[in-house]
Amino acid sequence: MSIRLITAGKAFAPVMSGLHGRAFAQPWSEDSFASLSEMPGVASFIAIAEPPHPPLPVGFIMHRVAADEAEILTLGVLASYRGGGVGRTLVRASAEAALEAGAKRLFLEVAEGNAPARALYESLSFSCVGRRPDYYDVDTAASRDALTLSADLPL
Repeated sequence: MSIRLITAGKAFAPVMSGLHGRAFAQPWSEDSFASLSEMPGVASFIAIAEPPHPPLPVGFIMHRVAADEAEILTLGVLASYRGGGVGRTLVRASAEAALEAGAKRLFLEVAEGNAPARALYESLSFSCVGRRPDYYDVDTAASRDALTLSADLPL
């Protein structure tokens, strides 16, 4: 299996919303993805697995750049594709695009109890710069708290 990335704008809102719904307990709507896609500084990528045929969307990422900072707004990978490098590929692509747009630093929030995601981010040189108590509306990996992570660009 190989993974290729496509740039995803407003027209891909249904795909991103569908993936988000399969990756998270509280999915974002198509309208949310469409609205965010139209905001200045926002960029998105979708990871496509090949094979199977037809190609299958298996993950997505959306980030926003403002001045010299960028933030990953959301990132998701289908459960059966986690641990295979899809998330890493998406984060690297997002970081490169943010750097090209002028960002010097990249931020994100991750559930404190999401050990696999935290390990991925730490392997990409992200470090904890803050905590957001009760950030999540539902218990996520045994914690409602989010950690704010940051990394200098390029990764």
